[in-house]
Amino acid sequence: MELSKLSKIWLLLIDHNIQAIGHPFQVDSTGDDFVDDLTKRVKEEKPGALSRTNTDLSDLTVWRCTDPTTSFDDKDLENLGRQVSEVFSSNSVEMLGHMQAIAELNISKKEILFVTLPSQPAVALNEVGDPITSQVDQEYEYCFLQAHTKGKFTKADIELNDIVVGEVPEFVEKYKRTLGRRRKVANNMREAVAMLVGCRDYFDYPTANVSQSEFVGTDEVLHLGQISSLYKARHWSTLTDGQNRLFKEHDANWLFFYTIANHIHSLSSDSAGDETPKVTAKLGQESWPFTLVIKVDGVYHKYRPKSDFLILKFDLPRMAVEANASSSERPAVDHHRLMLQGASVVRFANTLDTYKNEKNFVFVAIFISGAGQADRYVLYQKKDSDNVYHDRRSFTFTDRKSCVAFALELYNFCSALVDESENGDTAAKVKKFAASVTKFSKDNILTAFTGPSKRTTSDDGENQSGRNVRQKGGAAEQLEACGYQEVPDIFEAERGTWELISKVQDTRNHFSVHDAALTVVSQLPPHVRTVYRRSDLNKTELIAKHLREGSNELNILKYLHTIRPQSPHIISLIETIPSTTGGWLILPKLHPIRDQGFMDSRGVRGRDQLGQGLIEGLGYLHEHRIAHRDVKPGNLVCDDFFHLQIIDFDIAIEVQDETTEVCEYRGTRDWTAPEMGEEDGPTPMYSPMKADRWSCGRVLLRHILVGKGDNRLSRFAEQLMSRDPQQRPSLLARNEWSAVPSLYSGVRALDPA
Repeated sequence: MELSKLSKIWLLLIDHNIQAIGHPFQVDSTGDDFVDDLTKRVKEEKPGALSRTNTDLSDLTVWRCTDPTTSFDDKDLENLGRQVSEVFSSNSVEMLGHMQAIAELNISKKEILFVTLPSQPAVALNEVGDPITSQVDQEYEYCFLQAHTKGKFTKADIELNDIVVGEVPEFVEKYKRTLGRRRKVANNMREAVAMLVGCRDYFDYPTANVSQSEFVGTDEVLHLGQISSLYKARHWSTLTDGQNRLFKEHDANWLFFYTIANHIHSLSSDSAGDETPKVTAKLGQESWPFTLVIKVDGVYHKYRPKSDFLILKFDLPRMAVEANASSSERPAVDHHRLMLQGASVVRFANTLDTYKNEKNFVFVAIFISGAGQADRYVLYQKKDSDNVYHDRRSFTFTDRKSCVAFALELYNFCSALVDESENGDTAAKVKKFAASVTKFSKDNILTAFTGPSKRTTSDDGENQSGRNVRQKGGAAEQLEACGYQEVPDIFEAERGTWELISKVQDTRNHFSVHDAALTVVSQLPPHVRTVYRRSDLNKTELIAKHLREGSNELNILKYLHTIRPQSPHIISLIETIPSTTGGWLILPKLHPIRDQGFMDSRGVRGRDQLGQGLIEGLGYLHEHRIAHRDVKPGNLVCDDFFHLQIIDFDIAIEVQDETTEVCEYRGTRDWTAPEMGEEDGPTPMYSPMKADRWSCGRVLLRHILVGKGDNRLSRFAEQLMSRDPQQRPSLLARNEWSAVPSLYSGVRALDPA
């Protein structure tokens, strides 16, 4: 067939070693085109492939097989590579001149032209201009990302990395059906499920055998009851305000991901025969288990991804979540970063033995906006393309059914992931990939994509010599050097000098105005600052806490971070910043419950839940042999939904059990147990765990409950304050207090009482 009747031509990229780069692809052509015009179409169709190899259009050469009837296997990459190698080694190809007219070539409909990269690739550089001296395996370089601007992901980067919307193949449709399937209900759970308001349409009652992981469990029913009770209590009415970003990361964690993380732990523990669980979950901006490489204008940078919530199987990321992104400027930077990270995982996973033959790996990316909308993407590739495709489904948290459907998709994802069969090479390949990229980064002295330029701070807080960065200046300078901006307590305005004096529940700032500058009376201790990430367009406020000499906090938080399942009642550690003066901890910023105005705004139900959260959190510490030793209202914070977290582990210690005794006074006057004596007097031997129990009871009775709320919780608090430490009940004795009304009131029949 003559070209005048064709609209597309098949092309295949070939590297300088005569190896096929991906699958054949089509470009548009007209009867007036020359061969040189085809190279321009390659640039338009495959910008990522050319950028990854630093190739200019003038370096491309177009070849044609001398036997136009030669058939190539475009479904099997290995076989295609062998065929291409054979035709070049046997000189069965001819080079086409750049100014040859396409119309004169009489290209057939199924014929494939080869486009080769130069025999001497352009020199890639590190940031200081030195050439790259070592390389990674070619299959890993295929996973490298690209960006237009260092330190920032943009919408244009999505196109640069060949991430597109396309037709959904059958294996992805099947996967989506799995995510949306009804959960299975066993006979012993029928009554509990029947009590869930608005959730019955999401369950089936099977008669045939199904996978055990598909059955709904008690934790799942409790979770759905929590969601139902929140709607009943009208806690979602504020999410309709589109002017402010109100749905925050910790809201998403409390509503979904703390419970899902614990669910994954229980599923993986039940199914794993060895000590290492094959499926794991990470919360709170944890780093991925490997570094990626990003190229900007021919310069390579290293980049360690982080996610608000991450699920991995054999250390390969399978789901990543970005929460608390901008609702007014979507897609936001968080969205771009999420999609690019996911695309890199998809490309890497499809090189693994489990997936490479069918190229059927699926990655789930979830983007949660501040307006309470979740966009769930599935990212995948097709056998005949190197692009990464995505398909989206949206959920709205202001709608009960949509919120429940989202939760059930999470549970179905977990079940499918645990049941998915793999041939066991994944963990080893991920480890090999991580080691290869790390060596590549060190050998070529790559700087961090998001860090300062010219060999300063890397992603892991080290300089190029491997020593801790020596940061100059005061606290603000140290934090700014690591990407954080301090929020001032006092600033100049046209009516004078304004001082931040308080923050209230609706998050609107209240200020007092003065005619002249005055000394700031900060509500935070001098070693604690309010900051936000400079890369965060929403300026989400965080806490930066300077580690004082002798503090145990970092070691305690790191230890607690290794325990599975994690407790939602312990403050999460977002990041640590090294410093020659002790370092900084970056933590979420929540409401301090010591603020009496804030507590007065809590209803009875809210106070009950705060009390229950304190008992659960402190019980979790004691279960893992940690005594806090400074339990007081000032060391307790919570969010808008009454979720309490324990903070400040400066003087916390590890103990053997409740019989371990110490003889030093630690804590805060008025909140310490009587057996500890006085701060300026002799201190007898005492159990710090049992002293914690007394402090817990004191906080419950004197600050949280104050004569309100559930009497059973108050009676339990009175027992905790017994003058005889031996009479204080363990905080793990759940049957003493677990019947207290909570967010799970929608399934009260499941309470032990």
